[in-house]
Amino acid sequence: KSNINLSECLEVIIGRFHKRFTSDFITQSIQADIFFEADSLIIESIINNLIENSIKYSEEQPNIEVYLKKNENGVLIGVKDQGNGIDLDTQKNMFKKFYRSGNEETRSQKGSGLGLFIVSELANIHNAKISYSENKPTGSIFEIQLLK
Repeated sequence: KSNINLSECLEVIIGRFHKRFTSDFITQSIQADIFFEADSLIIESIINNLIENSIKYSEEQPNIEVYLKKNENGVLIGVKDQGNGIDLDTQKNMFKKFYRSGNEETRSQKGSGLGLFIVSELANIHNAKISYSENKPTGSIFEIQLLK
C-alpha cells in the first residue's frame, strides 16, 4: 500500500474503458485529489471487475456511473448501473466463491462465479466494506467503503 491519488486512479481506469469501446457510456462523479493509503493494483482490479459486470449484465447500451467521495468513515467508491439488477436469492450468495445465479443450461452470460468473490476478498485486504443495493427503478449499485 502507498498513498495514492484515488481520483486520478479512477479517471485512468474509466479512460481505458472509453478507449476500448466506441461510446462514452461511463459517467463519473469524482471528487478531485482524494488520497488514500491503498494498493493501486487492487483498487484497479475491484473497479475493473465491477464495471465489467455492469457492462455484462446491462441491456444493449450500458449506462454506468462511477463515483468517488470522502465521507465520515473514509472514502466511498461506487459503481452504479441501470442494468438488470440482482434478484433477492442471488443477493444472499453473490459474494460466495463459484456462486452463479440461474440455471447453467439457461444462463445467458458466461462466467466462473469468482468475480464478486474476488472483489469481496480484495476489499477485505483493504479493511474495506463492499455493499450492494438496488438502483431504482432498475440496476445495481456496488459501493466500496475504504475505512480510515
